[in-house]
Amino acid sequence: MRTNGMRSRSVLAIAALGAGLCGCPGASPVAPAEADAAPAPRWTLLRDALDRIPVCVWGTSPDDVLVGGGSFGAGGGALLMRWDGATLTEVPTGRTESIWWLHGVSSRDFWAVGENGLALHWDGQRFTTVPTGTTATLYGVWAATATDVWAVGGTASGSGPNDVLLHYDGVAWKLVTVPSPANATFFKVWGRSANDVFVVGQGGALHYDGVTWTREPLPGISLFTVHGGARGVYAIGGPPPTLLRRDGAGWSPVRVPEDMSGIMSGVYVDADAVHMVGERHQRFRFDGQATFLDDSAAGAESLARVDLHAVWGDGRGGAFAVGGNYMMLGSPGAKPRGTVLRFSK
Repeated sequence: MRTNGMRSRSVLAIAALGAGLCGCPGASPVAPAEADAAPAPRWTLLRDALDRIPVCVWGTSPDDVLVGGGSFGAGGGALLMRWDGATLTEVPTGRTESIWWLHGVSSRDFWAVGENGLALHWDGQRFTTVPTGTTATLYGVWAATATDVWAVGGTASGSGPNDVLLHYDGVAWKLVTVPSPANATFFKVWGRSANDVFVVGQGGALHYDGVTWTREPLPGISLFTVHGGARGVYAIGGPPPTLLRRDGAGWSPVRVPEDMSGIMSGVYVDADAVHMVGERHQRFRFDGQATFLDDSAAGAESLARVDLHAVWGDGRGGAFAVGGNYMMLGSPGAKPRGTVLRFSK
C-alpha cells in the first residue's frame, strides 16, 4: 500500500480485510433481510471514462455540486469538477495530490482534503493550500463553521501516521490527541452540530460533545462513511456489508438485504431516503424503517467495472454517486477510469 496511491483493492478494501459484522451487544436488527425491487430507478450517466477517478461529491444545491478525486498514483493529479445543473466542468486546482473528500459552509467557502496531508481551501476567488503538519492521507473533512473544521486520516497500510484528527480554528490546522490511540486510520468525520461530531474508521468510531472526544465501543468493525439527518445517523462499511444506526444507547446494526454484498463505502441521509453505494455499482435506498430499494441494475450494462465510492443527496429527491475502477488500479495495465452518476425523480 502506497501512502499516495492505491493497490488492487484500494485503501478501503485493505482497511476492511480484518473487519467483520460483529454487531453491537444487545442491539436488535431493525430492517428486513431482502430488498424490494425499485420501481423504475432514474439513474443517468453524467460522465464515464474520465481519466481520473472521482471518489467524493458534495454540493450546496442541485445546481451547485462539486466532484473530487484524482489518479491515485497513476500520474494524473487532482480532479475537481463542478456541476451547474447542466454541465460538469473541470476546475483547475494546480495540485498533484488526489482529493479524497469535500465539505464546506458554502460554495464560496469549502475544503478539499487528500493525499500527503493536503488541505485546499476555496475562498470564493482562489484556492489556498493550508499546511496541516502531517504526511498522512486526509480521507475526510467536515466544517461546522468557517472557523470550526475537522479533518481525519491516516495511513491504511500502517506504514505511516495514523489516528490523525485535525482541527482548524480559522487560522491554522492543529493535531488533536485522540482517546486510546489504536494505530488505525480514520476515514470520515461528520457532525449534526459543533457539539455532536462523529468520526469513523478502521478503529471503530469516536464522538465529540463539544468538549471531549470519546471512543465508541465498536470492536472489530471498520467503517468508511458516516452521515445523518432527519432519518437518523448512519455509518457504513464492509465486507461483509455493515450498516449501523445511532440511537441514544449507541450504535445498532441494521439488517441489510441479502443481495447487498462486499464493500459498501458511501452513505448519505437525505430528506426522503438513506442512500448507500458500494462496489460493483451497488446503489440502495432505505426508508429508515423497513424497506430497502435496490437500484443496482439501473445502467448495469455501462457500469460493469465500476465501484461506487461516495453518494450525496441534493435535498430535493435527487442524488449524485461517484466512483470508477479504483479497486483495480494495482492490476497490470490498469488505468484510471472515472464515473459520475445522477439520480432524479
